[in-house]
This record gives sequence, C-alpha cells and structure tokens, in this order.
Amino acid sequence: MVLNMNRRRTFTILITLVVIAIAVYMVVSALSIKNSTGVLDINSSDPSATIAISANNSQSQYLGLNSVSVRLKPGAYLISAVDQSNTVTSAVTVSKGQTTTKNLNINEVKKTNSKNNSLLSKLPFTGPVSEYTINYNLNYNGKGQFTPVIIIGSTSPQAKQAALSWFQYDKFNLNDYKVEYQSLNPLPASYNYF
Repeated sequence: MVLNMNRRRTFTILITLVVIAIAVYMVVSALSIKNSTGVLDINSSDPSATIAISANNSQSQYLGLNSVSVRLKPGAYLISAVDQSNTVTSAVTVSKGQTTTKNLNINEVKKTNSKNNSLLSKLPFTGPVSEYTINYNLNYNGKGQFTPVIIIGSTSPQAKQAALSWFQYDKFNLNDYKVEYQSLNPLPASYNYF
C-alpha cells in the first residue's frame, strides 16, 4: 500500500511538472512572437468601410470594418479601405516591437471623386466578354490630396488596345492620369457567357 501511494505521488508530481513545462513554453512562445512582430492599427473615417491588407504583391486579406488592429511581421504592407464606390490605399511599414497607426480618410476620396471627374464616374468598366477591365485607385500624395491612378487589366495585347480605344471613344486623355497595366487571365474557351 505504501508502494502504491509513492507511485501516485510520483505520478502526480510528474504530471504537475509536465503542466508547468507546457505553461512556460506557451508564455515564452507568446513573448517571442510579441517581441518579433509589430502592431498595425488601421482606422477608417467611414464606419462601413472594409479594411484589407496585402504584402509583397500578394492577394489582399480582409481584416474587418472601420477600425482594426493586427500583429504582423516587420515589413512593408499595402492597406486599403473600401466603401460602396470609393477606395483609399496607403503604403505602411511595420517595425519590430512598434505600434504603427494609419488613418485612411475615405471621406477625402469621396470629395475628390465628386469634383466633376466624369471618367471616374464611369468606372469600373468591363469590356466585352471580360477581355479588359478599367478601374481606378486613389493614391495619397502626402500633401493632403489624392490623385487617381487608372488601372487597365487586359487578357491580351489586343484587349489592351481595345481598352485604350474606349478612352479615345469617350474622349478621355490618358496623359492626364497615371496609368498602370495588369495582365488578366483569359476566360476558358468553354466558358458560357450567357
């Protein structure tokens, strides 16, 4: 019986030591993650705006609405706030052990969009059979102003030319804008368009 009690006591002590070791490991892991990352706080002026983030030209990840806080590895990120028809994008750098706060003023974008810019009011636009898309983004110039960047996505050189013809047909001068081109994957030949 005494031998049985000693086994129980030894087993209880062993289990207690294992639990303590696991707890210490979890605390050390949490501290090392906290010390090797930074915090990014993102706030939007529009409570209904969707907040997204991307890094190294990767696909954007949805973070939440209005205001979000996220722990990230140090590096450069592109963040955006989007409401029904307006987008504001900004580059931000996250530093190790630091909290970075970024305010995205989508209300400023709304003002810029409404300043009799007939081109932006027609976008986004998708060409026939989705061969090309024309959209825009507004970049903050650091001086309290947003400038439009026209984004033309096309499935082929011919589709790119068709997109450029759309501008000429509607009498828009692309020289008035910064333009970025993107390649789009064409729809499969078997795709049912209707």
